Amino acid sequence: MLNMYPELTITDAMLTASNVPEDDYPVYDPAAIYAASDQVIVIATHSVYQSVSGGNSGNDPTTDDGTNWIRIGPTNRWKAFDNTVLGGTENAGTITYSIEPDVLVLAIYFVELSASKVRVQVFDPGDNEVWDRTVELVDYSTMIDYAHVYWWNGGYQTKELLTGIPGYVGNRIEITIGDGFGTAGVGQIVLASQVNIGIPISGARVSLTDFSKKEQNEFGAFTITKRGYAREVQYPVLVAAPEGERVLRELERYLACPVVFAVSEGHTKYGTTIYGYVIDPYITLETGSDSEMVIVVKGIV
Repeated sequence: MLNMYPELTITDAMLTASNVPEDDYPVYDPAAIYAASDQVIVIATHSVYQSVSGGNSGNDPTTDDGTNWIRIGPTNRWKAFDNTVLGGTENAGTITYSIEPDVLVLAIYFVELSASKVRVQVFDPGDNEVWDRTVELVDYSTMIDYAHVYWWNGGYQTKELLTGIPGYVGNRIEITIGDGFGTAGVGQIVLASQVNIGIPISGARVSLTDFSKKEQNEFGAFTITKRGYAREVQYPVLVAAPEGERVLRELERYLACPVVFAVSEGHTKYGTTIYGYVIDPYITLETGSDSEMVIVVKGIV
């Protein structure tokens, strides 16, 4: 079954604890005088701001129109929930979050992981553990022969989808990324509900769009300005005729919202699990019991 996982927006009230400190830069002080390019954080908005002028004092970054301050982005703690993949959260040893969702959470998708394992636990309102799942992220796909096994240098999967999570309202979700060694990292953590779309059929297509700038001179040499890239997945899927209106309605509901599309848990290794936006889906109506739908999802950089 092809499923869509609409992302839940994480709020202050939901994120109750984390071991990632909010100390990227000094906290904004209205009495201080800031030089151009000085950076500060504001805890209330979980944001980093940069001064654009010298002698900058008494100008609130959160209400400034860009004359004195520009917002650079979220603090390190909150980068994992900012709807972008590049420049995620990092922390020494592990990254932990305690989240108490105010809507049902059935799945969690981790993007751009830099860790050897992830663990998700769920506790009920009485603090009883009701779900516990640890996934080792060692990527054995690179071990194609004995030489690669012997010289394996520790490759790890960078994406992981966990489903079947009993994230009911009132339960607490505990997330742990990493094993306590080195630096743990994650680009995005997507807590999501689940919508059934249809039965995937042969012919899914995966492509990459590179946003790097490539300039070639008269001698054929290239100058490369490296930038991000995005994956795009096209899913052909069979939708039961009576389900057509429901599926279209769900897609319409989330057209401008970040979502995850996946066939099922464990299929991330096939390259068709993606976090992004639905682009112009269409359905070919058939007189039989099933209609064919094509859904294109453009990945988020």
